[in-house]
Amino acid sequence: VSVQTAETDAGTHTQAGSLKGTVPYMSPEQAHGTADLDRRSDVYALGCLLYEILTLHAAFEGSGAPLLQRVREGDIPAVETRNAKRPPPPPLAELCTRAMALSPAERPATAREFGDALRAWLDGRAERERKHREAEALAAEGKEAARRYRETVAELGEAETAAEAQAAEFKPWQPLSEKRALLDVRRRVEHLGVDVARAFAAATRLLDGALLAEPDNKTAGAALADLWKGRLEDAEREGNRAEVAYAESMVRSYDDGRLAPWLAGEGSLELTSDPPGAEVLLSRFEDQDGVLVATDERSLGVTPVAAVSLPMGSYLCVLKKEGYREVRYPVQITRGRHWQGSVRFLTEAEIGEDFVHVPAGPFVYGEGKNTTTKELADFLIRR
Repeated sequence: VSVQTAETDAGTHTQAGSLKGTVPYMSPEQAHGTADLDRRSDVYALGCLLYEILTLHAAFEGSGAPLLQRVREGDIPAVETRNAKRPPPPPLAELCTRAMALSPAERPATAREFGDALRAWLDGRAERERKHREAEALAAEGKEAARRYRETVAELGEAETAAEAQAAEFKPWQPLSEKRALLDVRRRVEHLGVDVARAFAAATRLLDGALLAEPDNKTAGAALADLWKGRLEDAEREGNRAEVAYAESMVRSYDDGRLAPWLAGEGSLELTSDPPGAEVLLSRFEDQDGVLVATDERSLGVTPVAAVSLPMGSYLCVLKKEGYREVRYPVQITRGRHWQGSVRFLTEAEIGEDFVHVPAGPFVYGEGKNTTTKELADFLIRR
């Protein structure tokens, strides 16, 4: 079979000769001059068009006899890798490869079958896009509900503070008529507590709904992780260990890795002394039968000690310097806390045999929401 081509059209347009057709879109059997062509040759041409749509490149490039030979041999670059910047969806790549199979028997039997496969993918994509839009809309509502929840939590905190202030102004024996202001603020606290619960439920319902529509929706997942992060922070401030454990598990279930450093909670310790050059031994406190026991002692070198990374927990630093009494200095690393401490040494004569030196530092007292931290100066206490 001979093919006459004009060099000017580079083989990309319909050519006149023993064969008629556009060579880059011919099926191999058509390029061989086979007389009995069927619908599967048309399917091959559709595959060529799909190849070009997916890769932005023609399946066959070139001109003249070399182009025709490649068409006859089905010598094409794989559609999956033809354009590294534009990888095709796997179902469409598979459909294109089948449609351009060298053997007609391996192709879809008709253009209708090809079209049905293509339409099924398009319908699936349309459904995925619809679900994504639905999920994003629910996620936007959920984020707004989460914002209202945080605002209500702040209002509740202010109301609780006001209630405590009012309570301090009244005596138990005062008549009810004189306690009206206190009763009003306590009622507001009660109502806000209900509002907080409802706001949290609304936010989680909307965001969970977004994930139901699209399980991997990143907007909803991030919002839920942040929502539970706030609950975890509140629980840690209140010292509610059960709620801490639950909220932490929820953060981990929704987080995509963004909050991993925060969840790890690692903090650090910097320590100086007056005078400097003191040896520092660090131990970690562990609860053993209700008693904090210092374990795993290790040396941090001598002061000043640069920032040392420490997991969350309670620690004891023992500082020693010749000519001075050793100092026991407690450290608590809460989530992400950078502890900067300074220890002053006193001599035995300055302290006295029957006294203990308590070094300056932060002192935490109170319980739950009422915990307070203050910086205390050095003091001596009798044994």
